Amino acid sequence: MSKGPELFNKESLNNALFCAVLMTAIDGKYNQTEWDECQNFLTDFWKDEYGDPKQMVMGVAKEVRPYLTSRSALNEKIIELSNILNSSQKEVVLSIAEKVMHADGHVLLLESELLNRFKKEFEKE
Repeated sequence: MSKGPELFNKESLNNALFCAVLMTAIDGKYNQTEWDECQNFLTDFWKDEYGDPKQMVMGVAKEVRPYLTSRSALNEKIIELSNILNSSQKEVVLSIAEKVMHADGHVLLLESELLNRFKKEFEKE
């Protein structure tokens, strides 16, 4: 698996971060260890030319909110992301989603369902 800034451009990194933040937010609770995983992920792939990483995080956090209340919109978004991300990027997204899911030491049904939804869509070729 390729790792480092060359794997993502700014748009694909934003899409990958969306998946990580979605996993953080899916249970409706703020958890610092889950957010730390998102920050670590962003740090691993960030390029200075992208600007301020905090702006991306805040933008993605706002973007995620509507998907938390609409299962059909969420399913459509996951399909869209599956069509946009390449196979290496999908592999990284699944890895970070799983790390976020386990970060707080509690795996909730909503989290495992979301991971399975990602896997189902991302593993289609």
